[in-house]
Amino acid sequence: MVDIDILVCGSGIAGSALSLALVGSGLKVVLVSDKQPGSSTGRRVYALSPASQRFLARLGIWDRLDTERIEPIKAMQVFGDGEKSQLSFCSSEYGVAELGWIVSEGDLQLALDDELNKTAVTRQSARIMDVHGTPDFIQASFDDRTGLSTSLLVGADGGQSFVRNHVGFESCIKTYGHRAVTFNIKASIPHSGVARQWFDKGCILAFLPLPNNFLSVVWSMPEKEAGKFLDQSEANQIAELSQASFGKAGTLSDMSSAQSFPLSLLSLASPVMDRVALMGDAAHIVHPLAGQGANLGIQDAEALAEVILHRGKHDPGERFLLNQYAYRRARAVKQMQKITDGLQYLFVLEDPFSEWLRNVGMQGVNRLPWVKKQIMKVAMYGGG
Repeated sequence: MVDIDILVCGSGIAGSALSLALVGSGLKVVLVSDKQPGSSTGRRVYALSPASQRFLARLGIWDRLDTERIEPIKAMQVFGDGEKSQLSFCSSEYGVAELGWIVSEGDLQLALDDELNKTAVTRQSARIMDVHGTPDFIQASFDDRTGLSTSLLVGADGGQSFVRNHVGFESCIKTYGHRAVTFNIKASIPHSGVARQWFDKGCILAFLPLPNNFLSVVWSMPEKEAGKFLDQSEANQIAELSQASFGKAGTLSDMSSAQSFPLSLLSLASPVMDRVALMGDAAHIVHPLAGQGANLGIQDAEALAEVILHRGKHDPGERFLLNQYAYRRARAVKQMQKITDGLQYLFVLEDPFSEWLRNVGMQGVNRLPWVKKQIMKVAMYGGG
């Protein structure tokens, strides 16, 4: 006999969403994390797709969020080198009111934590230290000297996943030699719900619209340039940002302190092994240029929950069930990884031919409504 049915390691967005989706299933679920509920700093923001929004709505999470702290994305503008080319998307072109929504990580995590507190999901504050597998169960040990046996272990413990590394998943990590510098800043020109992105001189700059005419800035640049930018005064940082964005946002002010993180691509041969499944950044990491990392994790949770809920008389850790989850997620994950990795490679090349190729290509795509529709379908619904 096992102690529990499912052990979810990691209480972030993906792990919390999966645990909520399994409420009422009759399964005993334990959510373990060394982070206390409500401990998120909330400094990150997510660009949530309609597919992610629908799942969160079904979980009762979307209605718990403060609408005044959510910013709808009405349109997107993508600029090539020096604004020589442009690709634009507008919600009205696709018969929807919004292309997506910008939501604070802290707000979303708090809503998930509050909802979990109303359920029978057991939460344990501990760090997983060891895992031993048998054909019938997984035995996990924690730093508080407790342990649990489970039919299914779910690794939702982030990019440095203990579960992934300890169990021995076959993985491939590609480092880009770039860092993403992130901060918020206020603009004098109303953003009107438009998200903007510039590909220029090997750097990728994104402006995501926030409430009260603030912008969330994500600026991908080579390691050395990122270091130089972070070492500058705030006035020089703002001046450099204004120049890179061609003054589109007007006068910039009220800049928050900048943070940075290295960029990489993580891919797995499979996100499942015997009685173990990975989700979110534990299963895949993509370049943030498309803003799809959080969406992939949320949709992992939805897919795994559906497989488990429709398991029939089988226990949730049986391999053929986990293979269904892996199959359902393979296309969307690989598609997004290829898109982001390909775009990152294309736009860091600085030779004249590459510059001509990408700008001509962008202009051509902007004149092809069917192609734009397919691109937006992937971004909004994960290709489904």
